[in-house]
Amino acid sequence: MAEAYGIKGLRASNKEEAFRIWQEALETPGPVLVEFVVPKEENVFPMVLSGTTLDQMIMGDFK
Repeated sequence: MAEAYGIKGLRASNKEEAFRIWQEALETPGPVLVEFVVPKEENVFPMVLSGTTLDQMIMGDFK
């Protein structure tokens, strides 16, 4: 999709790719769209559930 608008598009499907893709994005002149594919089980926080507002954000259980 990004390339249809004339910008570079990158995608990371796992943690190992994420570091390499992020570095490539930082080294690329101009705009870059980076998609990070995260498995649902990872529970990435903060989380905003569908139909809720930002003040109802779930912050997670940080110990």
